[in-house]
Amino acid sequence: MVVAPGTFSVPQDVSGSLATAVTLNFIVSGRGLERCSRIGEQMGTIHGVFAENGPLYRLRGRDVVCAADESALDEFRDAIGMRLVGEREAVIKIDGRSCRIGLEPKRTIISFEPGPSCAWSPAQLAEKLSDLVRACRLRAQIIGPLHDGGIDVQPFSIDGFPLNKGITVDVVQTEFPEIERVFALIDGKNDRPLAEHPRVFPITFRNGDRGIQDIVSRRGGWIIDQVGYLGGCAEAIRRISTFCV
Repeated sequence: MVVAPGTFSVPQDVSGSLATAVTLNFIVSGRGLERCSRIGEQMGTIHGVFAENGPLYRLRGRDVVCAADESALDEFRDAIGMRLVGEREAVIKIDGRSCRIGLEPKRTIISFEPGPSCAWSPAQLAEKLSDLVRACRLRAQIIGPLHDGGIDVQPFSIDGFPLNKGITVDVVQTEFPEIERVFALIDGKNDRPLAEHPRVFPITFRNGDRGIQDIVSRRGGWIIDQVGYLGGCAEAIRRISTFCV
């Protein structure tokens, strides 16, 4: 959303807007912690990074915290006979059928990247994985397909509760009690928990998922008529700063 797909370069209008913003700023992403941290370094005024849909996070000046039950991922891997064949590829087996599938390396979620060698379309694979999770009573949830066709397997928390990006609101307001209002810049299907969170004012963009736009509109949020990484994020930050003055 902040950077163009497949890149790490933060637009200057975003970093410039943040430099004069009157807000505490956090990155919340489905991407890995290293990628999020690299982007945060460019943005400058970042008070924390929530990676892998939220449960792996680091607040400024603090150690990394992991709220996910990583053993739940081991159970899931066993259920689909998952075997790594490289850093970014694995073999899985569902309904007696095996196929190779791409992976994005992460710690607390499994991010599948179905490609031409996958036996199922992203939608079919997501449905099969969801059926398997229910049938085997696995402590995980399936998120996707996302806008790029990816599918995330998100484990439950250490306490046995489903995890999603909504965890960031609770952590931020606990650690920073001076925060009075939470604005969330969102665009993808995995942002739905933030879009629907009662303590969040949601903001999305022209290129946002249609379902997310519908939720934002229904809740009275803002739909910026620009692509997020092509001026939309900077415009949202400017509007927030004006709103908070």
